[in-house]
Amino acid sequence: SWVVLIIALALLTQSLSGLIGITCFIGLYAFYSAGSAIASGRIIRTVRLCVEVALLTTVTAGLLYVGISRSDRLTMFFNSVTPLWVAMESGLSGGDLPPMFQPHMNNVYPLYDLYYKLRNFDFLPIMIGSGLGSASTINSAYGLVGQTINPTSQLVRTLFESGTIGTGLFILAFTSPVKMVTKRLPKRKQRQFSLFALLVLGCVLGHRSAAIFIYLGLCIAVFRVMSSGSVQSMND
Repeated sequence: SWVVLIIALALLTQSLSGLIGITCFIGLYAFYSAGSAIASGRIIRTVRLCVEVALLTTVTAGLLYVGISRSDRLTMFFNSVTPLWVAMESGLSGGDLPPMFQPHMNNVYPLYDLYYKLRNFDFLPIMIGSGLGSASTINSAYGLVGQTINPTSQLVRTLFESGTIGTGLFILAFTSPVKMVTKRLPKRKQRQFSLFALLVLGCVLGHRSAAIFIYLGLCIAVFRVMSSGSVQSMND
Protein backbone atom coordinates (compact mmCIF):
# COMPACT_ATOMS: atom_id res chain seq x y z
CA SER A 1 0.00 0.00 0.00
CA TRP A 2 2.82 2.45 0.78
CA VAL A 3 4.49 1.63 -2.55
CA VAL A 4 1.30 2.56 -4.37
CA LEU A 5 1.09 5.77 -2.30
CA ILE A 6 4.68 6.72 -3.21
CA ILE A 7 3.96 6.07 -6.90
CA ALA A 8 0.82 8.21 -6.77
CA LEU A 9 2.73 11.07 -5.12
CA ALA A 10 5.57 10.75 -7.63
CA LEU A 11 3.08 11.18 -10.47
CA LEU A 12 1.99 14.51 -9.01
CA THR A 13 5.44 15.89 -9.83
CA GLN A 14 4.59 15.45 -13.56
CA SER A 15 8.22 14.48 -14.15
CA LEU A 16 9.14 12.25 -17.08
CA SER A 17 12.24 11.00 -15.26
CA GLY A 18 9.93 10.14 -12.36
CA LEU A 19 7.85 7.96 -14.67
CA ILE A 20 11.01 6.24 -15.89
CA GLY A 21 12.07 5.68 -12.28
CA ILE A 22 8.70 4.14 -11.41
CA THR A 23 8.89 1.87 -14.46
CA CYS A 24 12.42 0.77 -13.52
CA PHE A 25 11.28 -0.02 -9.98
CA ILE A 26 8.35 -2.14 -11.19
CA GLY A 27 10.66 -4.04 -13.55
CA LEU A 28 13.22 -4.66 -10.80
CA TYR A 29 10.52 -5.66 -8.33
CA ALA A 30 8.99 -8.15 -10.77
CA PHE A 31 12.40 -9.64 -11.62
CA TYR A 32 13.52 -10.03 -8.00
CA SER A 33 10.13 -11.36 -6.91
CA ALA A 34 10.26 -13.99 -9.64
CA GLY A 35 13.78 -14.97 -8.55
CA SER A 36 12.72 -15.16 -4.91
CA ALA A 37 9.69 -17.27 -5.79
CA ILE A 38 11.75 -19.71 -7.85
CA ALA A 39 14.44 -19.94 -5.15
CA SER A 40 11.89 -20.69 -2.43
CA GLY A 41 10.58 -23.76 -4.25
CA ARG A 42 7.22 -23.40 -2.49
CA ILE A 43 4.10 -23.23 -4.64
CA ILE A 44 2.05 -21.12 -2.20
CA ARG A 45 4.81 -18.52 -1.85
CA THR A 46 5.29 -18.44 -5.63
CA VAL A 47 1.58 -17.89 -6.25
CA ARG A 48 1.40 -15.18 -3.56
CA LEU A 49 4.35 -13.28 -5.01
CA CYS A 50 2.93 -13.57 -8.53
CA VAL A 51 -0.38 -12.14 -7.31
CA GLU A 52 1.41 -9.28 -5.52
CA VAL A 53 3.44 -8.40 -8.62
CA ALA A 54 0.34 -8.59 -10.85
CA LEU A 55 -1.67 -6.35 -8.51
CA LEU A 56 1.13 -3.80 -8.13
CA THR A 57 1.73 -3.71 -11.89
CA THR A 58 -1.99 -3.29 -12.61
CA VAL A 59 -2.46 -0.52 -10.06
CA THR A 60 0.72 1.24 -11.24
CA ALA A 61 -0.39 1.02 -14.88
CA GLY A 62 -3.74 2.54 -13.91
CA LEU A 63 -2.08 5.34 -11.96
CA LEU A 64 0.31 6.02 -14.84
CA TYR A 65 -2.56 6.21 -17.30
CA VAL A 66 -4.57 8.58 -15.12
CA GLY A 67 -1.50 10.68 -14.28
CA ILE A 68 -0.40 11.03 -17.92
CA SER A 69 -3.88 11.68 -19.32
CA ARG A 70 -4.54 14.43 -16.77
CA SER A 71 -1.15 16.11 -17.20
CA ASP A 72 -0.78 18.51 -20.11
CA ARG A 73 3.01 18.42 -19.77
CA LEU A 74 3.30 14.63 -19.90
CA THR A 75 0.73 14.42 -22.70
CA MET A 76 2.81 16.80 -24.81
CA PHE A 77 5.88 14.65 -24.19
CA PHE A 78 4.17 11.50 -25.43
CA ASN A 79 2.58 13.30 -28.39
CA SER A 80 6.07 14.49 -29.40
CA VAL A 81 7.58 10.99 -29.55
CA THR A 82 6.49 10.28 -33.14
CA PRO A 83 7.67 13.68 -34.52
CA LEU A 84 10.98 13.13 -32.66
CA TRP A 85 11.45 9.73 -34.25
CA VAL A 86 10.66 11.05 -37.74
CA ALA A 87 13.07 13.97 -37.26
CA MET A 88 15.93 11.75 -36.07
CA GLU A 89 15.41 9.22 -38.87
CA SER A 90 15.55 12.15 -41.30
CA GLY A 91 18.89 13.25 -39.86
CA LEU A 92 17.56 16.43 -38.28
CA SER A 93 18.98 17.85 -35.05
CA GLY A 94 19.08 20.93 -32.85
CA GLY A 95 16.25 23.37 -33.43
CA ASP A 96 14.53 21.04 -35.92
CA LEU A 97 13.58 18.61 -33.12
CA PRO A 98 10.31 18.86 -31.12
CA PRO A 99 10.70 21.66 -28.52
CA MET A 100 9.64 19.37 -25.64
CA PHE A 101 12.62 17.08 -26.22
CA GLN A 102 15.31 19.61 -27.09
CA PRO A 103 16.48 20.03 -23.44
CA HIS A 104 16.56 16.23 -23.02
CA MET A 105 18.45 15.11 -26.11
CA ASN A 106 21.46 14.20 -23.95
CA ASN A 107 19.36 11.19 -22.89
CA VAL A 108 17.87 10.48 -26.33
CA TYR A 109 20.96 10.41 -28.54
CA PRO A 110 22.72 7.53 -26.67
CA LEU A 111 19.54 5.42 -26.85
CA TYR A 112 19.14 6.20 -30.54
CA ASP A 113 22.77 5.25 -31.14
CA LEU A 114 22.19 1.92 -29.36
CA TYR A 115 19.17 1.31 -31.56
CA TYR A 116 21.23 2.14 -34.65
CA LYS A 117 23.87 -0.41 -33.59
CA LEU A 118 21.21 -3.03 -32.91
CA ARG A 119 19.68 -2.38 -36.33
CA ASN A 120 23.10 -3.01 -37.88
CA PHE A 121 23.65 -6.19 -35.83
CA ASP A 122 26.48 -4.63 -33.83
CA PHE A 123 25.77 -6.49 -30.60
CA LEU A 124 29.08 -6.10 -28.76
CA PRO A 125 28.54 -2.45 -27.61
CA ILE A 126 25.05 -3.43 -26.49
CA MET A 127 26.42 -6.24 -24.33
CA ILE A 128 29.54 -4.62 -22.84
CA GLY A 129 29.00 -0.94 -23.65
CA SER A 130 31.12 1.64 -25.42
CA GLY A 131 33.38 2.55 -22.49
CA LEU A 132 33.33 5.05 -19.64
CA GLY A 133 32.79 8.62 -20.82
CA SER A 134 31.53 7.54 -24.23
CA ALA A 135 28.01 8.91 -23.59
CA SER A 136 29.25 12.49 -23.57
CA THR A 137 31.35 11.76 -26.66
CA ILE A 138 28.38 10.48 -28.67
CA ASN A 139 26.29 13.47 -27.59
CA SER A 140 29.06 15.77 -28.81
CA ALA A 141 29.14 13.85 -32.09
CA TYR A 142 25.43 14.51 -32.54
CA GLY A 143 26.04 18.22 -32.07
CA LEU A 144 25.23 18.95 -28.44
CA VAL A 145 27.25 22.05 -27.50
CA GLY A 146 26.92 24.50 -24.64
CA GLN A 147 24.75 22.28 -22.43
CA THR A 148 24.96 19.18 -20.27
CA ILE A 149 26.25 16.47 -22.57
CA ASN A 150 26.27 13.62 -20.05
CA PRO A 151 22.92 11.82 -19.74
CA THR A 152 20.94 12.80 -16.66
CA SER A 153 19.39 9.32 -16.62
CA GLN A 154 21.59 6.76 -14.89
CA LEU A 155 19.90 3.98 -16.87
CA VAL A 156 20.79 5.60 -20.21
CA ARG A 157 24.36 6.33 -19.17
CA THR A 158 24.99 2.86 -17.73
CA LEU A 159 23.42 1.06 -20.69
CA PHE A 160 25.46 3.03 -23.20
CA GLU A 161 28.79 3.01 -21.36
CA SER A 162 28.64 -0.45 -19.71
CA GLY A 163 26.08 -2.37 -21.77
CA THR A 164 23.46 -4.79 -20.51
CA ILE A 165 26.08 -6.84 -18.62
CA GLY A 166 27.44 -3.75 -16.87
CA THR A 167 23.92 -2.59 -16.04
CA GLY A 168 23.20 -5.93 -14.40
CA LEU A 169 26.41 -5.69 -12.37
CA PHE A 170 25.54 -2.09 -11.41
CA ILE A 171 22.20 -3.26 -10.01
CA LEU A 172 23.82 -6.18 -8.16
CA ALA A 173 26.40 -3.83 -6.64
CA PHE A 174 23.63 -2.17 -4.63
CA THR A 175 21.15 -4.98 -4.03
CA SER A 176 23.55 -7.76 -3.01
CA PRO A 177 25.18 -5.87 -0.08
CA VAL A 178 21.74 -4.96 1.32
CA LYS A 179 20.70 -8.59 1.11
CA MET A 180 23.95 -9.68 2.77
CA VAL A 181 23.85 -7.30 5.73
CA THR A 182 20.18 -8.09 6.47
CA LYS A 183 20.49 -11.87 6.21
CA ARG A 184 20.09 -12.34 9.99
CA LEU A 185 16.76 -10.54 10.06
CA PRO A 186 13.40 -12.30 9.65
CA LYS A 187 12.41 -12.93 6.03
CA ARG A 188 9.73 -10.24 6.11
CA LYS A 189 12.22 -7.60 7.28
CA GLN A 190 14.78 -8.72 4.71
CA ARG A 191 12.20 -8.28 1.99
CA GLN A 192 11.28 -4.82 3.23
CA PHE A 193 14.88 -3.58 3.11
CA SER A 194 15.36 -5.11 -0.34
CA LEU A 195 12.17 -3.42 -1.49
CA PHE A 196 13.44 -0.06 -0.21
CA ALA A 197 16.70 -0.62 -2.09
CA LEU A 198 14.85 -1.44 -5.33
CA LEU A 199 12.63 1.62 -4.96
CA VAL A 200 15.57 3.98 -4.42
CA LEU A 201 17.56 2.28 -7.19
CA GLY A 202 14.64 2.62 -9.62
CA CYS A 203 14.45 6.36 -8.91
CA VAL A 204 18.21 6.71 -9.40
CA LEU A 205 18.05 4.86 -12.71
CA GLY A 206 15.41 7.36 -13.82
CA HIS A 207 17.50 10.38 -12.79
CA ARG A 208 21.10 10.24 -11.56
CA SER A 209 21.62 11.07 -7.89
CA ALA A 210 23.59 9.91 -4.87
CA ALA A 211 20.49 8.55 -3.09
CA ILE A 212 21.32 4.87 -3.60
CA PHE A 213 24.89 5.39 -2.33
CA ILE A 214 23.51 7.07 0.80
CA TYR A 215 20.98 4.27 1.35
CA LEU A 216 23.63 1.55 0.91
CA GLY A 217 26.07 3.39 3.19
CA LEU A 218 23.45 3.76 5.93
CA CYS A 219 22.49 0.07 5.70
CA ILE A 220 26.10 -1.08 5.99
CA ALA A 221 26.89 1.35 8.82
CA VAL A 222 23.77 0.58 10.88
CA PHE A 223 23.88 -3.20 10.51
CA ARG A 224 27.62 -3.29 11.15
CA VAL A 225 27.06 -1.48 14.46
CA MET A 226 24.15 -3.80 15.30
CA SER A 227 26.25 -6.86 14.46
CA SER A 228 29.14 -5.58 16.61
CA GLY A 229 26.73 -4.95 19.46
CA SER A 230 25.36 -8.50 19.20
CA VAL A 231 28.87 -9.98 19.27
CA GLN A 232 29.78 -7.85 22.28
CA SER A 233 26.63 -8.97 24.11
CA MET A 234 27.49 -12.59 23.44
CA ASN A 235 31.03 -12.07 24.77
CA ASP A 236 29.68 -10.39 27.92
